[in-house]
Amino acid sequence: MEPTWIILNFLVLFGGFSVCLAFTVLLPGVGQLVASLWSTVMLEQVISRVKGRPSGTDMEGING
Repeated sequence: MEPTWIILNFLVLFGGFSVCLAFTVLLPGVGQLVASLWSTVMLEQVISRVKGRPSGTDMEGING
């Protein structure tokens, strides 16, 4: 077997593995992270409105 076939098989194997890993583990994990961050920010804003205090996520005056 030529060395190029070994390299090609190695790249195909790990390339396919990385695509499967990205779609089964990383993509849902990123979605869950974004959803949890969004819900935390929304909950904080609702609680601050109920208490009548300014929210910690207000961006007023950030640009001068």
